[in-house]
Amino acid sequence: PKEVIYLPQWRVYWDHFGTQKDDYCLIAEVAGKVAGAVWIRTFPDEMKGCGYMDDQTPELAIALFEEYRGKGIGTRLMEQMIEFAKRKKYNQVSLSITEGNPAVNLYGRLGFKTGSEND
Repeated sequence: PKEVIYLPQWRVYWDHFGTQKDDYCLIAEVAGKVAGAVWIRTFPDEMKGCGYMDDQTPELAIALFEEYRGKGIGTRLMEQMIEFAKRKKYNQVSLSITEGNPAVNLYGRLGFKTGSEND
């Protein structure tokens, strides 16, 4: 349910976004409407995301409105953000997903590997 985004472990991805030095976001538009977004941020010690690796590795998050899924928009957003992160000289990016998320295939095609699994 949509309400899960308000749980503390998920709020860290968007709460006060744009106030940290490593907060970056790309937006996809289709026919003048926002279709989705991808964003990265690094987390200081007191604020860590579920895919936290270290203070220098930004964690990536992506969201698409349902009607725009399965059209390649998410792939393009991810490719663009990965290229952006490379230009910003990040050695790597991380992300976290829930078990059974169909996007795991997309992430694998983009070069992501399972680092660890937890509850």
